[in-house]
Amino acid sequence: KRQGLVRNDGSGSGLEAWRKLNRAYDPVDPLSNLRLLQLLLQPAQATSIESLQSAIETWEKMLQEYEDRSGERLSESPKRLCLKLLCL
Repeated sequence: KRQGLVRNDGSGSGLEAWRKLNRAYDPVDPLSNLRLLQLLLQPAQATSIESLQSAIETWEKMLQEYEDRSGERLSESPKRLCLKLLCL
């Protein structure tokens, strides 16, 4: 399906090709926002105390991406619960 996505754009239309690829591989729609929210609310547990900081930073980046894309803000209670799940 995506193989011919930019094939027919022709020479000199790199920006249009980039727009098509970006839309196909990084969609901003309610379904992709819901998938991102699910990942946020069910974070993978940090495997060790050494990896905890990295796991928290990754979670915070995903949170920022979700809030930027959806325009919604996660309240403090779910945030605390997710961070606790990272630490268990």
